Amino acid sequence: MHPVGLTAAIVLVIIASMAVRPALAESVNMAAATSNAGVISDARGRQRRRLASVAVLAICAGAAAGLIVSRTPSPPARPATPSPAKRVAPAAVLAQAPSLGVACRSRSCDWVGLAVWLRRSAVSVSATIAGRPLSLAVTNAYPRPGARATFVGYL
Repeated sequence: MHPVGLTAAIVLVIIASMAVRPALAESVNMAAATSNAGVISDARGRQRRRLASVAVLAICAGAAAGLIVSRTPSPPARPATPSPAKRVAPAAVLAQAPSLGVACRSRSCDWVGLAVWLRRSAVSVSATIAGRPLSLAVTNAYPRPGARATFVGYL
């Protein structure tokens, strides 16, 4: 066969195969679209079922939490205004005698420190030294046996 004839034959085969491909591709696409439609609709159905089961579980968990919270007794409400302070005998509230001492700071010892140990916890403690009011702060620095709270203040 002549080289030009061989080239022409190859070109004809390529052109013929290109003419067949669109028809073949169209039939393959139709089959794929039909099979994909079934797969996609199945997947969407599974997704809807999963979403529905998650929603039901969330609703059940919320209802269970609501039941637990509703059955838990709430702490008693605190009064809107605190009760007025009462004066009581020192032996009724003190776990031991108060401690009064001189406190020094940077070479000058011109402070007075007061520490008290209470039998029960308290919100605040105040004292008076030589007619001057003193507010004491709670601390854990000086624990004592039998004392539930320690308050210290400086003047």
